[in-house]
Formats: sequence, C-alpha cells, structure tokens
Amino acid sequence: MYIIADAALNELNNKKLIHTAMKMDNYLRNGLEKLSDDRNIIGDIHGLGLLIAIEIVPNKNTEGMFEKELKAVYRLSKIEMKKGILLYTRKTAY
Repeated sequence: MYIIADAALNELNNKKLIHTAMKMDNYLRNGLEKLSDDRNIIGDIHGLGLLIAIEIVPNKNTEGMFEKELKAVYRLSKIEMKKGILLYTRKTAY
C-alpha cells in the first residue's frame, strides 16, 4: 500500500499537479464569481483547487430551491453535458 501512495505522491509532485490545480482554481473561481455577478441563479461558490461547488438557486437573494416540477438542475446538467462539462448534483436537487 505504501508503494502505491508513494507513486501517487511522486506523480503529483513531478508533474506539479497541485500547483497547476491551485493556479486553475484562481482562474475558475474568478470566472465563476464574474458569472455570479451577472446572473441571479448562482448562489454560493465553495471549494478548493478544481473541486468547486456552485449553488444554483432561483434567486441568489432568497437562496431557495427550484420547484421540483421545473427539473432545473436536471435540465442544466443535460445542457452542460452536451458542452463536455460534467456536473454532479446532490440527491436533494431537482
């Protein structure tokens, strides 16, 4: 088990993957924050590196959930998948 962990850490260090992820974090977070300023459906943005969570809400001032009948999160996931973006939604999202 130690050999596998050591190999994984060496790969991370040799390819500077953590450093690159942190640089991409700034780029991604700045882009998402700009989108959030322009769009009312992006609530909070959380995360570190390239593992980012975005809260999608009907109104960022009230931060409620979309009505179940709209299937908003499902529809958004479908649209983004066509663009090559994979979204993971939590089980309680509609």
